[in-house]
Order: sequence, then structure tokens, then C-alpha cells
Amino acid sequence: MDKLELKDVDKTIYKEVLDNGLLLIVIPNEKISKKKNYYFNYGTYYGALTNDFVPLGSSKMTKFPNGIAHFLEHKMFESEDVSPFDFYAKSGSYVNAFTSYKATCYVVTGNKKMKDNLEFLLTFVNTPYFTDDNVLKEQGIIIEEAAMNDDNPDYLIYRTLSRNLYKELPYNTPILGDASSIKKITKDDLYQCYNTFYRPNNMFLVVGGAVDPYEVSKIVNNTLDKFSFDNKKNIKRKEYKEPLKVVKSYELLDIDVKVSKLALGYKMARNRFSIKSNVLLDLYLNMIASLCFGSSSLFKEMIREKKLVSRSGYYFQNLGNIITFNVEVDSFNNKAYLEELHKYLKSLDILEEDLERMKKVWISSEVIKTDYADSLVDTVVDDLINYHEVVTNNVELIKSMNIATMRDVLKTLDFTNEMIVEVKCEK
Repeated sequence: MDKLELKDVDKTIYKEVLDNGLLLIVIPNEKISKKKNYYFNYGTYYGALTNDFVPLGSSKMTKFPNGIAHFLEHKMFESEDVSPFDFYAKSGSYVNAFTSYKATCYVVTGNKKMKDNLEFLLTFVNTPYFTDDNVLKEQGIIIEEAAMNDDNPDYLIYRTLSRNLYKELPYNTPILGDASSIKKITKDDLYQCYNTFYRPNNMFLVVGGAVDPYEVSKIVNNTLDKFSFDNKKNIKRKEYKEPLKVVKSYELLDIDVKVSKLALGYKMARNRFSIKSNVLLDLYLNMIASLCFGSSSLFKEMIREKKLVSRSGYYFQNLGNIITFNVEVDSFNNKAYLEELHKYLKSLDILEEDLERMKKVWISSEVIKTDYADSLVDTVVDDLINYHEVVTNNVELIKSMNIATMRDVLKTLDFTNEMIVEVKCEK
């Protein structure tokens, strides 16, 4: 196994690419070894963004129903033998999974029977069991889950914003899909998606906690040697180029709420930014979100003092050829808030002393994180999903951030391509 040093935080992680192509990352944490806690995250680079691709064994680009990646995640817990939930409950361990737009991950945490639990995770994720009957049953379950989301005003606002913000990227469709698309999913569809994306050369396993890297490697290799995989063909997915123009600039939703709400999205071109590294650009964008819109920012203080909002959130997303900036607000006065936001966006600035202060906070957070295996596992998984690599020099990059580059990024931000979703409380 190769050793990777997390620079400036005195932490070593272990990396191995197995003969079958699986990327294995092990993060031993000696400081909590007495508790025997461990964390597994077994993931595939397959999420709700990928509905159009060439299935394994085919040469034709095929469109699959929206929501199928999430549906597949649910069905992976189906078994002819022992249910994963029942298996892990016997040792007091926790198992779950999640589907995002970019990936699907299966997670296990526990403090006993590490070898057995790791072997079972690798086994059940590599043993799909789909039938016409269990697919039909699952359709009803997920349609009901989607219907529950439709009763949530915040979810409806987010979905409306996404639908009107993105024209090409599948961010404009729900991760779960909708009733119409869910009903179209078949057993054969699931097997095609599984066989294409649940292959070791499209997957990763991150293990952290009170573990020995070489023991983990032996368990993983021995367990996966029992399976045969077709890793010969690279996966061909549909490529998207998202236009800069929003689909629709404004939509008023007529739903019953107790407080007025706003959601805003802004699209800007990625190639306008001089920073080529996505890792570094994301650090600058997250710093802007923190200093300009965080809980201690002047803007947050001002809108609180004027009693304009009860809740607000702000975040950037780096989505290939575009960058988006999203705003979510529970508002007491939509018109007044929008006026203040638009005025503020035209004059964004950051003081050098504030940048340096926040850099110290971030660096301290990176150091503290090394004491918590679950946090390290989550961070590495996020790196793999977003950048397909482990970022080992995060502290070094934070230290390199400077006011000149920050002001260049601020100057490059473009808030002209705007989409607004509004909900008015009539009470």
C-alpha cells in the first residue's frame, strides 16, 4: 500500500488500487483505538446525474428513467438470504446508504466484528437480487416517498428553482425521480445499471478508525477475489454543456406557508475564473460564502437588525462548465430583502484581516478533524466524489489564499443570470 501524508496535520493515510481496479483508502486513527470504532464507505461514481449512458455489453447510448440510481440503491438491500439490516443489527452496528447526483454510497459504522462486517458489506453490494415482484413492490414505496416530499414547501421551492435554473444538466430532475419515471423502472433496467456502474474500477472503499491498513487490505482482496468482474470497457456517459442563460427568471408558487419564502439561483461561466484548480477555486468560493454571508457577516447582521428574515442560507456549486450561487430564505418582507441582496451583491468585498482570521479558523478545523475518524472518512469521500482524488494538501492550499486572488475571484463573480422562486404568505 502507498502512504499519503496529509500535509501540516501529521496524519498518514494508506492507498491501494486493487488488481480489479477498486480504489481502497484506509485511515487508521490510533487516538481512538481503545474504543474500536470503525467506519466504512463503499461507493460508486454513479448518481442521479447519469441517466444517459452506454450500458455494459452495448454500443448504443441509452436513456434510463429518472430516479433509477436511487431506486437501485434501495434494491441493493434486497437479499435472497440475510437482510443487511438484520445482519448488522446483531452486532449493534449501523448500515445505511445514500444517493447524490454524483455518487451512491453504502456506509457501515460499528465497534465489534470489524472483519465480518466489512466482508458482509463487500458481499451484499456485489450480490444484486432483483425480481419483477420486488421491483413492483419498491415502486410503490418510492412513489410514496416522493409524494411525501411534495408536501414539503422547501423541497417544492428547491425543485422549482432547479427546474428553472438548469436546462441541460440533470440537476433539473429530482434524485428520486417522479411517479411517472419510477413506474417505468424494470428489473432489466436495474441489472443494466448495476452491471455498468457497480464495477471495481468505478468504485471506491474508504475505511477509517481503529483498523490496521494491511489487515483491511487482506480482507478486501480475499473477499472480492470470490467475485468475477468485467472491467475491460470504460464507461461512456452523456456529456452536458449547460447554457449560461437560466430557463426562466421568475416563478411565483401558490402553496400554503406560514412564512414567505424565496429561493434564488445565479449561473456564471467557470472559464471566467483565472484559477484552474477546482479544489482551490472551491476554497475561495466557500470563503466568500462564509465571510460575506455567514452567521457573523455584516450582511447577516443587517438583515437580522432590519427583521427581514428568520432563516437564510447561501452556497456556491462548481458544476462543470458553470458555477452557481444559491440563496434560500424564510422572509418577513420579500421585496425589501431582494432589494438589500441585490444592492449587496453589487459591492461584495472582503478585508484582508478577515480573510487571514478565517484562514486560521479553517486550519484549526482541519487539525481537529484528524481526531475524528468519521469526519476524515467523510472528507475523503467528498474529495473522491467531487475531484476523483484525495486532497492531501488542503491546509497548504488554505495557507496560500491571499487577498489579491480573493479580490480577483470577487470581481469575476457574475450575478446577472438570475432565477427567483417566490412564495408569499397571505396570513
